[in-house]
Amino acid sequence: MHTTLKRINVGSAFRVGAILYGLLFAVFGLIFVLLNSLFFSALTNLARTNNFNTPNTPNANAFLGAGIVGLLCFYGVGIVAGAILGGIQLAILAFFYNLTANWVGGIKIELETDDSGLLNDIERDVSPRGG
Repeated sequence: MHTTLKRINVGSAFRVGAILYGLLFAVFGLIFVLLNSLFFSALTNLARTNNFNTPNTPNANAFLGAGIVGLLCFYGVGIVAGAILGGIQLAILAFFYNLTANWVGGIKIELETDDSGLLNDIERDVSPRGG
C-alpha cells in the first residue's frame, strides 16, 4: 500500500525538533563538558607541580573552579539554545517541504502492518464475522 506524505504540521515539527536537538546536545554536550573538565584538571595539576602558585599568578584551584563553572553554564545554555534552534530548523524544513510537496506531490512511502499486534487481536475477537 503506497501512501503519499502531503503535508507536515510546522508546529509538530518544531516540537519534535526542539526535543530531538535538546536531547542530542544534552548527550554530546555532556561528553564535551567531561572531556574539557579533564583538560582543566590536567592544567591544574600542571600548575601545582610546576609551582605556578606564586603571589603574582592566580590560584590553580580558582582556575579549575572557574573553568568548570563556565563549562556547566555553557552546557545549560547550550541545551536550551540547541532545543530552540533545532525546533526552528525543523519548522523551516517542514514549511519548505510543504511548499515542495504542493509542487511535486510529496514523498511516496509504503506502509506495512503486521497482524500480530494486540489491537489487531482485539479487533479480530470483537468482529461480527468471528475472526
